[in-house]
Amino acid sequence: MKKEKRYLIKGRDSPLLSHKTIIIRERKELKMKCIRKLRKTIAMILAIMLIIGVVPAGSLDLKNVKAADTGTAAFANLGNLGTVNIGSKSESGQWHKIKIGNDAVFCMDLGKSCYTGYSYTSSEEETISSSSNNTGRALKARVAYWFDQTKKRSDKAYVYSQTLIWAIEEGQTSEEQLTGVIKQVRTNTGYYDSNTAKQLYSEIFGGSGEVTATIKTWTYSGTSSKKDSIQRLLYIKATNKPTYEPIPLNVKEQYKQKINFTKYSETRVPLANATFKITALNTKELEKFEGYGMTDGAENGEDAVTEMTLNTDSSGNISCYFTYNIQSKDYYYYSADDLKKMSADDKKAVKAELKENGYLFASDLTENSAWDLAYADAIDQKAAANCSYEIEEISANNANIYDGYFSATSLSGDSINVAGKKVTLSINGNNSWWADDEGAIEDQFQARLEIRNNYKKVSVNVVKKDNYSSDGKAHGDTVLDGAVYQLYGNPTCSYEATVYNADGTTKVASPYTVVNGHFETDYLQSGKTYYLKEIKNPEGYFISGQIFEIKADATQYVQEYTANAQTVEAYEQPTFGKVQIFKTTTDGSTGPAQFEEGAEFQIYLKSKGSYEACDEYERATLTIGKDGSGTSVNAHDGYLYYGTYVIHQTSTGGNDTEMIDDQEIEIAKDITDLNLNGKTYVKLYNNKPFETFIKIIKKDGDTDKTVLKANTKYQIFKVGEDGSETQIIQQYSNGNKLVDVDTYVTDESGEVMTVKALKPGKYKIYEVDSASGLYIKDKYIEVEINSKNSNYTSYTDSEGNSHALITIEYVNKEAKGRFTLTKSGEVLKSFSHDVSEPENNKFNFKTDYVKGQKFVIYAAEDIVTQDNQGTNWFDKGEKVASIVTGEGAEFTKTCSDITTATVDDETGAVTIDLPLGKYTVKEEETLYGLVVPDKNSWDIEFKWDDSTKDIVYNSTKDTDEDSVLNVKNDRAKPTLKVVKKDAKANIVVPNTMFNLYTKDDIYNADGEVIVKADTLLTTVKTDKDGIAKVTMDLPLMSEKYDKDSKDNKGLNSGDYYFLESKISNSYYIDEEPIPVHLEYKDQNTKEITVEKVKENLSTEAEFLKVKLADSGLLPGATMNITDKQGNVIISWITGDSTSIVVTDKADELGYSNLRTEINSEGYLVVRGLLHDEEYTLSETKPADGFVTAESITFKLVEGKDAEGNIKTDAVIKNADGSYGTNQENKIIMADDTTKVSISKTGVTGKKELVGAILNVKDKETGMVIDEWTSGKEQHMIEGKLIVGKTYILTERIPADGFATANSIEFTIADTGVVQQVHMVDQQIKVKLIKIDSKSKKRLSGAKFVFKLKGKIVAKVTTNKKGEATIKGKLIAGKTYVVEETKAPKGYDKAKKIKFTVKDTDKEQIIKIKDKRSGDATPSTPTWSDSGAKAPKTGDMSNIWFWLMSFMGSAACAGYTGIKLRKERNVK
Repeated sequence: MKKEKRYLIKGRDSPLLSHKTIIIRERKELKMKCIRKLRKTIAMILAIMLIIGVVPAGSLDLKNVKAADTGTAAFANLGNLGTVNIGSKSESGQWHKIKIGNDAVFCMDLGKSCYTGYSYTSSEEETISSSSNNTGRALKARVAYWFDQTKKRSDKAYVYSQTLIWAIEEGQTSEEQLTGVIKQVRTNTGYYDSNTAKQLYSEIFGGSGEVTATIKTWTYSGTSSKKDSIQRLLYIKATNKPTYEPIPLNVKEQYKQKINFTKYSETRVPLANATFKITALNTKELEKFEGYGMTDGAENGEDAVTEMTLNTDSSGNISCYFTYNIQSKDYYYYSADDLKKMSADDKKAVKAELKENGYLFASDLTENSAWDLAYADAIDQKAAANCSYEIEEISANNANIYDGYFSATSLSGDSINVAGKKVTLSINGNNSWWADDEGAIEDQFQARLEIRNNYKKVSVNVVKKDNYSSDGKAHGDTVLDGAVYQLYGNPTCSYEATVYNADGTTKVASPYTVVNGHFETDYLQSGKTYYLKEIKNPEGYFISGQIFEIKADATQYVQEYTANAQTVEAYEQPTFGKVQIFKTTTDGSTGPAQFEEGAEFQIYLKSKGSYEACDEYERATLTIGKDGSGTSVNAHDGYLYYGTYVIHQTSTGGNDTEMIDDQEIEIAKDITDLNLNGKTYVKLYNNKPFETFIKIIKKDGDTDKTVLKANTKYQIFKVGEDGSETQIIQQYSNGNKLVDVDTYVTDESGEVMTVKALKPGKYKIYEVDSASGLYIKDKYIEVEINSKNSNYTSYTDSEGNSHALITIEYVNKEAKGRFTLTKSGEVLKSFSHDVSEPENNKFNFKTDYVKGQKFVIYAAEDIVTQDNQGTNWFDKGEKVASIVTGEGAEFTKTCSDITTATVDDETGAVTIDLPLGKYTVKEEETLYGLVVPDKNSWDIEFKWDDSTKDIVYNSTKDTDEDSVLNVKNDRAKPTLKVVKKDAKANIVVPNTMFNLYTKDDIYNADGEVIVKADTLLTTVKTDKDGIAKVTMDLPLMSEKYDKDSKDNKGLNSGDYYFLESKISNSYYIDEEPIPVHLEYKDQNTKEITVEKVKENLSTEAEFLKVKLADSGLLPGATMNITDKQGNVIISWITGDSTSIVVTDKADELGYSNLRTEINSEGYLVVRGLLHDEEYTLSETKPADGFVTAESITFKLVEGKDAEGNIKTDAVIKNADGSYGTNQENKIIMADDTTKVSISKTGVTGKKELVGAILNVKDKETGMVIDEWTSGKEQHMIEGKLIVGKTYILTERIPADGFATANSIEFTIADTGVVQQVHMVDQQIKVKLIKIDSKSKKRLSGAKFVFKLKGKIVAKVTTNKKGEATIKGKLIAGKTYVVEETKAPKGYDKAKKIKFTVKDTDKEQIIKIKDKRSGDATPSTPTWSDSGAKAPKTGDMSNIWFWLMSFMGSAACAGYTGIKLRKERNVK
């Protein structure tokens, strides 16, 4: 990292800046001095214009039009402010403020580009107004005013204004759309978030007065060919200007970055001419992009090039240079003139305003400090820079290279991310340098990458072929599989090749073995040559010395790995040979042998099993010639492929001789030298005249296997030419004598053979006795002996001698067992109908044969085959057959033709034939409507008798003597009951009557209707448990009945219904039918139980005792309900659930489940009152504080709710005896309270006397019921006083100025009318008399005050009679100080006295005596007496003084103003 030179500026702490930065700053300061001089000049010009401006308007001819301006776009970074979506477009990432000169301007075209340094030309200035008919212009005027005047052109306001101008330009001008834009900015930035988005909208667009603004449109004027894609810019400014204008400045710098990368193959070979696209992703700050490779890329000029396509040079290199702009944030300052004008408060105010607007500034507000901050910002930006690039490989331009992806490594430590054919690279500020730094500094900071591509790779399919056969395949016992090859890296095959695995790793090639005629190599590098050589030959072939040159070629493929992309054929030379046979015949005596001319042979490959199965390379024929020899012949000169062959004689030629047994011969297996290939193999054979043994094998005709049982007996007869039969009797020696053999008996192998060979001729073989389990099928078998026949084979005896042998299979059939199975059960026949006594009705059922019943037969033991081979027809427990009466049987095995079944069409009986053995018959699944019997398993056993019988019958007791198994099943029967319950409580309802009807026609088993639909079948009644049982045996639903079908003729639905016919009047009878469906459940359920629960609503009434005043619940009232006969049915005290008493005669009076409860709302709920009966609700004693209500007579009647459901309605009896309507079941009795109004007045009785403390006591107990202080209104006691009781009203403390009244007794009447009690108080009266102490003369004019605790409570003056009366002001029991405040003229004031007021309504007297004191009375001084003059309103005697003072002040002010102006001019 390059170290930058650092300096301190102006002897104070400043951000550390580079040497270059110092130079730039000095240039900027020089520029600013020029600007300040220019400003002074402009100020003078403006002053002159101001003077000119006072000239009458008509004297100058000026137009308010400015010529077009030109300028260059510059950027100030505002930071990452998130994403704002406007319509289908958006802005995101780093946001910038665009300026032309020092003026902030706005982008007009969202989505188009603008770069630092672009040239622009402005339109003429024009004025827009918020009153414009053009919506866009009116809205822009509002935005301009808010940005310029309200927010003082702050950066925060700039962000909002920019997005709003975009929205207006995009046609998003509705309040909802603009508010949405404001909301996005507010959410992203937090600017002005003390206001909601709607409030900000109102602040910007909601003003009532007209505002105007000046606008200019800046249009791109550069040389780019992409002018249509470059932004237009908008300058806006409100007409008014702030007093002090902050001036923005910023720093623009450039820094550079370099990327150098090299393209390699995976073997690190540089790859030239590979095409890459390099894209700079930080396009906003990018100034220039230069690229160098095989062909250099052009530098960008004014058009910002963000991507280039370059090819690697001969060394595989590409270098790219990027120049970026750094634009500092705007830092604001005030001109030196403005700062001189500002007071400390002004500076404080502008700082607050700058801060509010989001402006950056130095604490001293000076230009120099702003420069320092801007430079520091630029340096920080460079340090924080992190530019991203994307390098994408377009093409490797090398067909052997795979360019679907690459790997990359950063050699400079920069952050990279590789994905497929792209690598993303990020370079930070530490790897950047200033654009104008010279020398090799770029090499210190460059980002260096290595990019590696893999070669394409292919595997090669090597196919192994035979070079002799026309199809190229192996024949005989040769195999191409097993050949082994090695892949080498050079033509001399001195070292193994390096190959690739599928995961790209490399390895040394291992030997390849041919499997299924080929092998596949590992992956090989495209474009490289490999060498393949056989190192091990396969069986039946010579090893090949050929070296195969393989050039891997993947140029036609686009993927990296391609399997079996090429095929190489490798040929092998097979080994083969011929066969020659010499054939003679002799009877074994000494002498010359005879050639067997014409004998024929087949030679075929043993492994193929037959001559026919071999191909032309694997078989040959051979015929013996006159010389007694023959040579193999086929399509290939008699040559046969390597292998083991069979020599098979097919003909004996002209003589009746024996044929040789099949002989084996090895061909070509001993050939290792190519020169010996095709050698001839010679064989010599001799045979004697023909005779043959006969072997008889006992076969089971049902298993087609040998019967491994002894004692099957045969006899053999030779048939003469005339048809006569001569028994063959042979002899053999048992060691002691010769034994004649006329009958041949099989041993346990089931075979027997003649003792000696038989000469040619015709023979008959008779079976005279069979082994057990079989019966003799055929009487005899004919056999002809002749060497020309093919019915014999050759066998070798224990001494090694070869003999001809004819094998005869004598077939017997197995005896089989037989039994018959029938099924019976009950079926419906008729209905006995008793109209007068329906409970006596009855359905009649009869036993009959049943078809369709299923049975299963299982093997009770191993059911062995009679061949004694140890095999079974059925294993123990195995299912043998499924039987259906009336249909037949389905066997799990056919057992040849043993297992059969026949059906009796009338009875449905099934007769079954089975192999001999023990069986179990089970009824696992019974017919619909029937149940499996308790005994549902039966034993069957078939035992063999003798060889003449083919059928055996059951020997167990489970069938009758005719071997018939008859099974009878019971019918499933229904049990039907109906349970009557209360609908709202888990209680039953006894003594309810129900009628049972059939819903549909009922058919008997013959399909005849025996009961019509809706016929009454029976009647039942609920018992004490609420249950009514139906004892009738009812038909169940038929098996094939389909409820969705309209055609169910002859089938029973099993559908019935109950109708309720009678119930207690405590319940409403429910006329809704109760549907019943009776359906067979399963074979194990004998009783089909159907229970129907019928829930009836009882009557239900709610009785509520409430207060008349507020309808609140009223506890404590004694209530009862009586019937019309005066029986008390229920009594209770409201609010007390324990007080409820229900009559003990409920059952006697016809009630059912009469019950009560207090519900959660405090109502008494009564269920089970008789409907349509008259009842009376009475209050026998009211609650304390309440009066007795009138009784209510009512009935409970059946009603319906909105859904048609039954409910209870209560109807109230009117005074005229009629009943009104009431849609609810609530009976509400309201009690009025006792009300006593107590009045406390004075004797006048006109107004209530305030302040007296009174109470009411229970006379009997003395308990205070109520106490209060009297007020302006009468005191009401409501609901506290009990009817009939006597109370005492007492005044405990009288009102001030009144005497205590006498107590009053009163009794509460049983009425809701207000009862009045009136108590009258008398005022306390005190009379003061003033008299002369000597003459006793009453004195008038004396003034007195009465004081209580120092406070005057009364003032009086004696009248002419010397009296002063005080009424109702003094309080009984209080002691007052009586003070004379003014004595009559000529008298001294009396001394103070104390006076205690008595609690009495009689007048109390105070007498006070005064002494005479003389007549002198002092005078009060006045203003006129003092000699001074009083001031007068409106006095103008000093007016000149005021005028002189004003003029002097004005003169001083004028002088001060002139002085200050001079001093300012001097400065």
